[in-house]
Amino acid sequence: SDLTFHGNNTYSSAVYALNIVGNTLYVGGSFGEILSYNTNTDNWDSNTRVDLASFDISTPTAVLNDWEKDIDSGEFSTVFAFATSSGELFAGGYFSTVDGAAHPAIAAFNLTSGNLVDTFVSGFAGSDTIYSLLYNNNKVYAGGSFTQVNNVLFNNLVSLDAATGGALLAWIPSPEYAVHALAIEKNYLYVGEGNTGGYGGSGQGYNLQSGNLVDWYPESSQPILSMLATDPALYVGLAVNSYGGDGDRTNFNKNF
Repeated sequence: SDLTFHGNNTYSSAVYALNIVGNTLYVGGSFGEILSYNTNTDNWDSNTRVDLASFDISTPTAVLNDWEKDIDSGEFSTVFAFATSSGELFAGGYFSTVDGAAHPAIAAFNLTSGNLVDTFVSGFAGSDTIYSLLYNNNKVYAGGSFTQVNNVLFNNLVSLDAATGGALLAWIPSPEYAVHALAIEKNYLYVGEGNTGGYGGSGQGYNLQSGNLVDWYPESSQPILSMLATDPALYVGLAVNSYGGDGDRTNFNKNF
């Protein structure tokens, strides 16, 4: 279908997150309006959608669904990441409220009804940002830029109870930089970091059973922004500087 995303107020629009569940495509980003082309009227229809939208993709022409959530954190609110369990869609980013209720940085939605899951409440602050989410074994791993959750020190990475949103205190990692990427393979969680200033990145690996760091610490002069783990390789995406270079990389080899 013909679709155009418009930004919040005067700011440019962007799509940062995509997730498909059955015949539904979920889209997250920074936008306030979606224009859909109406073939019957030969005009563009305006549809208010703030940072979240879903589409029916059961036919070759995607159709915008009625699902609409009230995301609010001012003009800069953004949804950066999705994760799904068997019954919920988790959305993370920079926002403070959803449908008028306080849900800073992360919220959960019922996949059947589309409703906000009121019982999933985290302890993030309104200024925190989540850049990456990953669901595994009844836990939601959240990476981003933050220093504490529920007044407990969690530096940029935390595991949450998928049912309640509460931080799991048995594992308290502390990545140096903001976490932009997460991947799991063979009981190991791999973490991609990037300096918020845009220079420097590194990676870490954790044993999911013990919580201990593994002997793997890649470094780059550019932030690590994406990861994909698939036996026998871990694929890593880096930022590229304005001069066209991808920076120095050390110790990036990882075999499962």
